[in-house]
Amino acid sequence: MEKLLDIARYAPSGINRQPVNWAVVLGKDRVHELAGLVLQWMDGLVKAKSALAESLRLGRMVESWNNGQDRICRNSPAIIIAYGLKDDPMAAQSCVISATYLELAAFGFGFGACWAGYVMMAVNMSEEARKFVGISSRAQAGAAMMIGYAKYRYSRIPLRNPAQIKWK
Repeated sequence: MEKLLDIARYAPSGINRQPVNWAVVLGKDRVHELAGLVLQWMDGLVKAKSALAESLRLGRMVESWNNGQDRICRNSPAIIIAYGLKDDPMAAQSCVISATYLELAAFGFGFGACWAGYVMMAVNMSEEARKFVGISSRAQAGAAMMIGYAKYRYSRIPLRNPAQIKWK
């Protein structure tokens, strides 16, 4: 994983500011604990009948968790979070670009990688989740990635819609 993070640090950033920092939650028990904090955040939104909970159908996620299914971190052995300072205008995009480099490199090392959007949102919106991963209140997560050894091997990527292009 250190090699993956070393590769990801070479991702481009606006005016070469390199605003991306990393937090790594390592070990299935720690990742499961983080998933529990994400579910607490989700459950709070569901109980408050928030529009976000409705639009993302978070009630289903809470129900799955209560039935013993981890649909948040999917029993991953590691979560890698890219973050930067909230007041840095280059940080959010740089985090996404760096995480993309990390994802592409992961496959070359034999790892599976999957974006963990619920984790990223909870880290940004839940003080408990943010503290758990060790990110300052001055920072914001820009990407989160599950990393582990893939259970399945695919011979092709999922089908994609044709590019929508406007030529001028």
